[in-house]
Amino acid sequence: MPPADTAVKIASALGVSVEYLVTGKEYQQSAGVSMYLKFREVLDDLTVLPSELLDSIKAMIKTAASNERKKTTSPVNN
Repeated sequence: MPPADTAVKIASALGVSVEYLVTGKEYQQSAGVSMYLKFREVLDDLTVLPSELLDSIKAMIKTAASNERKKTTSPVNN
């Protein structure tokens, strides 16, 4: 097995992951990692906000999410 830095260079040259070089299997991201990557930019922006503004944004998100959950779980009125 080559040193890690060499394995990274080989994988990069071949256009594959280091995990693929080692295991022959493609890397499967966990749902948590995929979710983080999807919202990474938003999370990065949230980290620079002052706490009083962040608290307001959290409350707004909670309210919006609660309303959406109610839409998907409420019986359809005909």
